[in-house]
Amino acid sequence: MDASETEDIWVVETALIAAGGLKDTPAGRRSYRDYLEWLSGEEQERKKLGFEQMSRGWLKGSKDFRKAVLGDLRDEVSRKVVEAEAGEMREPHWERELQKGLEMLGKTEAELFSARKGSLWKVALARYLRETTLVPNAWLATHLHMGTAKSVSSRISYHRNTVSSDEPTWKILKMLECVD
Repeated sequence: MDASETEDIWVVETALIAAGGLKDTPAGRRSYRDYLEWLSGEEQERKKLGFEQMSRGWLKGSKDFRKAVLGDLRDEVSRKVVEAEAGEMREPHWERELQKGLEMLGKTEAELFSARKGSLWKVALARYLRETTLVPNAWLATHLHMGTAKSVSSRISYHRNTVSSDEPTWKILKMLECVD
């Protein structure tokens, strides 16, 4: 293990410890993800933690770090793409995963419009996409026609806490992890 890998482990462990003494285990990382998901819907808590100062720009780090990252990008086109918006680079991936999920469930985009916002299959699909791609709740709300980002967050949390891993829709979506 080289120095950068040791440093990465320390950063992960520090974040988990700061989030309530969590361990660097699958369960600890899931708990941390759940915490971040909850936090994304709690504006007052984010303000209390000073998120306005933390969440600016496309890259976090010092000026020297940002310059080094830009320097690593070999051509001008890549540099402009990265500087524009990181989300725009991820969106095609989110759309592909959404299409895969719809296909696995035997659903169409038209059904995203016509089905209830809280339909079990839509909530399961939103949860699957959130957990596998870290897509923002606002994107899910818009593309799955599920209302607001906050309601998506609530529905996903409810699904995670109440739906059995043997529930047929959830089992179908989890099979996608084996295919990819």
